[in-house]
Parts: sequence; structure tokens; C-alpha cells
Amino acid sequence: MKLKIPQRAAIPAAELNIEYHPIQGGKDAATTPTVICLPGGPGGNMALYKTYQLEYLKQWANVILMDPRGCGNSAPCNISEYHMDVYVDDIEAIRQHFKPQHWILLGISYGSTSAMAYAIRYPKSLNGMILVNGTTDPSFFEA
Repeated sequence: MKLKIPQRAAIPAAELNIEYHPIQGGKDAATTPTVICLPGGPGGNMALYKTYQLEYLKQWANVILMDPRGCGNSAPCNISEYHMDVYVDDIEAIRQHFKPQHWILLGISYGSTSAMAYAIRYPKSLNGMILVNGTTDPSFFEA
């Protein structure tokens, strides 16, 4: 699906490529945790998750895959939009769209760094994180 993210302050609107995969096995999707998978990069897309992790994750959670702004099958954007603040706010817009009861971020590489930045900005919106191969050097957020 193409999720239209509205313009906010100085950030232009965007159209993100999103896939929602409900939990398998007849479990109640409404009370099941929702995991959003944040790809590596910068510049990565959902392909890695679709190849290796999706089938496992769907056994215990609803899964949202995303191509970040300007990446994969999301709409192209201006280079000024490739910024951690924009990425974090796009993640929050996805959360607001799906309104999950339990929200978990799964990030690999740059995705884990983006998850940490989200947790700093929206700590009360998050129930958990799974971080794989990220950086904890705060100077990375500024860069």
C-alpha cells in the first residue's frame, strides 16, 4: 500500500511504500504486538526483511514493513528530506495510522539507530525495541 504522510511544519508530504502482515495462526491481531521493521542504510528498503525475517515474525506479531522516504518503492524526495528527524517523524506517522496497542521497533544497522532516535523523541509511544548491529555514538544523530 502507499501511505500518504501529510506535510508537517517544514517537512513536505510523502508517499511511503508500506506492507502490513497480520499475525498468522488465527490469533487476535488487535491484541497482538505490532513490529515495524526499519531497514538498514541509509537508503535500504524492506527487501532484507521479506527475504529472511518476515515468515518468522508473523508467527508472534503483526508486521509492518516500510521503504523509508525516497527509498525502495516509496516516492522519490528531495535530498534535504534524507534526515533522521524526518525519518523519525515518518515512523510516528505510521504508528498513528495503524494505532497498534503494542508497538515494537525492529531495526537492523541504520534502522536500529533510527529506532533509538525514535525512542528518544517518542518514549511513551513505544513498548519495546529489537536492535541489531547499530551505533550508540550520539554524534551519529547529528551527522
